[in-house]
Amino acid sequence: MTNRIPGWLALTLVAALLLSILPAAVLAAPATPVAQQSDAASDVLTPDALANMTYISELTPSGEATLVDGKYEDVDNRILVTLATAPIAYGTLDGQDAAAVLIVENGGGSGIFVNLAVVVDQEGTPVNVASTLLGDRVDVTSLAIEDDQVNLELIRQGPGDPMCCPTELARVSYTLDGDQLVAADETVLGQGPQVVVYEAPEGGIQITIVPPAPYEAGTAAMPTGAPLHTMVSFLGPDPTAAQSDGGPFLAVYPVDEYVQLWQDAGDATIAELVSGLQSTLDEQPATLAAPLPIVPPATGVDTAAQVSYL
Repeated sequence: MTNRIPGWLALTLVAALLLSILPAAVLAAPATPVAQQSDAASDVLTPDALANMTYISELTPSGEATLVDGKYEDVDNRILVTLATAPIAYGTLDGQDAAAVLIVENGGGSGIFVNLAVVVDQEGTPVNVASTLLGDRVDVTSLAIEDDQVNLELIRQGPGDPMCCPTELARVSYTLDGDQLVAADETVLGQGPQVVVYEAPEGGIQITIVPPAPYEAGTAAMPTGAPLHTMVSFLGPDPTAAQSDGGPFLAVYPVDEYVQLWQDAGDATIAELVSGLQSTLDEQPATLAAPLPIVPPATGVDTAAQVSYL
């Protein structure tokens, strides 16, 4: 076959194809521990109630998203809003029983926007009274309500970090002031190793070695996590910039570690995608129908494609 597919999708598929031939060489990092408070502050702020209510949204046309079983999806506008199942904190804010949760939004691109939302018990009804954006693709490792404040620790982008790979660990505190969350204190606790970037002359190939990231099910539109892997861009910006901008890039993952990382977390998604990819290579169908066996898994909106088999 000689039909072509869009460049970004072609390179994503190539990255998926390479998964089936890579050797097992890299150990995945252990999962990041998540600290949270587990007891609800009232009979109103239950996990079920928090997963089935209306939250403030930065992406939806109405500025709100009503979750059902922890999820809101607008297929036409490619908007997905989810409630992170962990961490969740309970306590008292401004004299009210309160819960602090993470609301994660995706608008169809590479951005995964994590928001801190405060829900209070207003006369027997859970109400999201205030929210604030924590960042794009940040990882919240602890969350608590203490001393009339919301205290959290997160890994975010530090100086020089690409959007895909935050390394700066920070502690941030917020107070509730009416319908606003006000940052009361912020401390940078440290920074991990930076992504290694090998830059070729302009117009050449650029390679980025991306450090391992633990499996995370709760703070993204869909689970994330990958072992140490390589990203390559051609005739353009560095790979992480190409990924953020939706441009073409090539990602190469060690398949055994990738599958094992997710399976250890009880998630068979990567194993199933690799199996589907192997079936596609074995059968070589003339056309492909959505959903495509793309690794890492794509978000809700997928595309059918025509391919060329090498």
